[in-house]
Amino acid sequence: MDDIAAVAVIGLGLIGGSIARALRCKADIHRIIGIDKNADYVHAALEDNVISDGIVVDDSNMLSPIDADIVFICTPVSSVQTMASAIIPHVKKGCIITDTASVKAPIMHGIETILHDDTIFIGGHPMAGTEKSGYHAGNSRLLENAYYILTPSSTCDDEALDELSHVIRSIGAIPLIMDADTHDEVVAAVSHLPHVLASSLMHFTKDQHNSEYMKLLAAGAFRDMTRIAASNPYMWREICLANASAVKRSIDDFIAVLSRFANMLDDKDAESILSYFIDAKQWRSDMPIVNKSYVYPTFDIIVDVDDKPGTIGEIATLLGQHSLNIKNIGILNSREDTSGVLKISFSDRETQRTAVDILQSHSYKVFADS
Repeated sequence: MDDIAAVAVIGLGLIGGSIARALRCKADIHRIIGIDKNADYVHAALEDNVISDGIVVDDSNMLSPIDADIVFICTPVSSVQTMASAIIPHVKKGCIITDTASVKAPIMHGIETILHDDTIFIGGHPMAGTEKSGYHAGNSRLLENAYYILTPSSTCDDEALDELSHVIRSIGAIPLIMDADTHDEVVAAVSHLPHVLASSLMHFTKDQHNSEYMKLLAAGAFRDMTRIAASNPYMWREICLANASAVKRSIDDFIAVLSRFANMLDDKDAESILSYFIDAKQWRSDMPIVNKSYVYPTFDIIVDVDDKPGTIGEIATLLGQHSLNIKNIGILNSREDTSGVLKISFSDRETQRTAVDILQSHSYKVFADS
């Protein structure tokens, strides 16, 4: 990356902070300028040696010159165009400006109206994240093996697109070129709608007359499906409003799918119900979720153990002796959809399989996901 002397990251939250960390650790870019309204984020990034230059901005110094070859705008969806408009007059010629917003069409259409002939803008959307937010929630591995969508503007040439793609690869992500409208239709279905559904499931159970029992007995399937309901509500309000038309179409289409299944139940149509689940299972199996997902994938095992003191410690010690890194471990209090009592998560399939072999060799009864 010898031709890139400096990169600026505006917004040091989860995504911006993770990009800055990855640029430092993986891309070996030595000058990283961190810009944020949150002074704590800027100071923390400086202390962590994630950024070399820190700027705390307010309305009075937002228009300061930015001496960078690439500028990542990692701010909320609603402020990307405003931020781009503010910095365009203050970046050097040939600087690539990009963003990380999860909605692309409104931003791209708006920015096209303010671009100069010598201004390079490439929309971006890293398909990675967690339900947590803020600088301290980020890490340098957040974007590893995640698709990173790029939506070039009319002023973007192949050289600039190749350069940004190279940077994206250097931080471990997988660049994918796509037009903005297609992007928004796709993410409405596979990202935005799931967040709406997760929140809707929470509302559904909360409003039932036996909601306390539902909260107590919610099993793994429910907890897995609703985990993302814990995400930042302000961020998701902005995303859904920015992509309102596509999200609404996805909701309408999803309601039609639910209605079709409801009709199968009314008709007691066993064959259609079976086919419904078989087709879904097959489509799920065909998805490359293991390697590329919106959130970190985990590879889980369930261990059937006695409820007695020291059991968890014994298993954790055994796995640790074989240098296996446990991502998460916990007791399943409701197990309607699984066997066993202790759930252990790993970051990769090889570690999962090694753990199964080790525990089975010590007479533990182990179940693993496929």
